Amino acid sequence: MAKFRTTVIRCGSETGTARSCLSRLVETLRTSPLDFRFAPFFMQSEVSADWRFFGNFDGTSFPFNIETNDPRVIGRLTAAISRNTQRADYGATLQLTNDDTRLF
Repeated sequence: MAKFRTTVIRCGSETGTARSCLSRLVETLRTSPLDFRFAPFFMQSEVSADWRFFGNFDGTSFPFNIETNDPRVIGRLTAAISRNTQRADYGATLQLTNDDTRLF
């Protein structure tokens, strides 16, 4: 049987267990839009079964960087991120940036 592991490199400004971090992250994904500049927010390693989840939120400072090979964690985070990027307010900053004529 494969040994599953989850390494929390960064999870907001708080410390705690991987489980508490994942709970806080999933709750933040439910309540705050991701910052589109960090997309795609997750990727699979080309040389192992590891996945890395990373990013921050638009208007809420909660940077995260998590590595895992646990299929339950991968499923939970990819689903939460997918739901987040379907929010009506996801990418709102992109629209403001595109409309800001002071940039040109």
